[in-house]
Amino acid sequence: MVRLACLIGLCLSACWCVACGPLASEDEGYGNYEFATSWVVPGFFIKQIAVGPDHRVWVADMDGQVFVYSNSGDRIEEGADFEGRDYGSVEGVAVSNDGQSFISAGSTIHHFDAQGGGVSSWSCPSNVHHLDVTADGEVLAVVNLDIVRFNLDGEILSTVTPHFYILKFMVVAGDGTFFAQDTEEGDVETLVRFGAEGQTLGSWPLDSAGGGLDLGPEGRVFVGDQNGHKRQVGIYSQEGEFLEEIAPEYAAAAYLTYITDVAVDEGTGDVYMSGLRDSNHIIVRMSSSACDPRSDTGRCCSRQFDI
Repeated sequence: MVRLACLIGLCLSACWCVACGPLASEDEGYGNYEFATSWVVPGFFIKQIAVGPDHRVWVADMDGQVFVYSNSGDRIEEGADFEGRDYGSVEGVAVSNDGQSFISAGSTIHHFDAQGGGVSSWSCPSNVHHLDVTADGEVLAVVNLDIVRFNLDGEILSTVTPHFYILKFMVVAGDGTFFAQDTEEGDVETLVRFGAEGQTLGSWPLDSAGGGLDLGPEGRVFVGDQNGHKRQVGIYSQEGEFLEEIAPEYAAAAYLTYITDVAVDEGTGDVYMSGLRDSNHIIVRMSSSACDPRSDTGRCCSRQFDI
């Protein structure tokens, strides 16, 4: 009977491992995050990813395409106006709190409603490399080395020219403050914080190459490490204090050899990373909750949504 009980216990443990995968721990380099899923994205090179209020993942590809996925990696095709169009090169995508989407291609920003219908397009002074949307619906864009704020009619409201050397990424907080990631001369990576009116509030150096930028719950700043050697994502306070990291071991399912962007689902806290692995373009989702088969529910934590 004792042997039978042991065998049953071993079998149950094995079943839990198959269902949930290994528990994440600091020893594994995951910190408070665990690998949830990953999937391959067709295209040439992922430039920006965004997560909408409905948890859908938007992917801007330099090959001129925009892809939309569920948070489990299922491709969503609904005949939206932006689908099937060849933009030449798409470098930016952003989704507002009410589900409107914005796509930048060359020096043009395209605006779509929450159902995917085309609303308007407007031209910018130069090529647009990164997009975000403020809480009140204004569009911030990285235009060459400037950060330009537009209203939904495409009118320029303000321009911030902070004398960046290489302006890579930008993200705006709910209160209108925003952050930008710059590579200064000598390849010094810096994160700069601005007030809602464009005034500089502070900056701090990064110890990794810039590979994406987003804000998560409680205003934490998520910075992707482009080369992925030291970590995949570093997490900071808005004052520049290093809080934790997502650093899967090499050859782990969550590991990317080159990171192009990072995005956070503000509703769940899940973190998405885009990049390369084995010449494939990959999206990785890291869950922000611990998956514990010993919990009362006996369920895994990776949350899926009917979207």
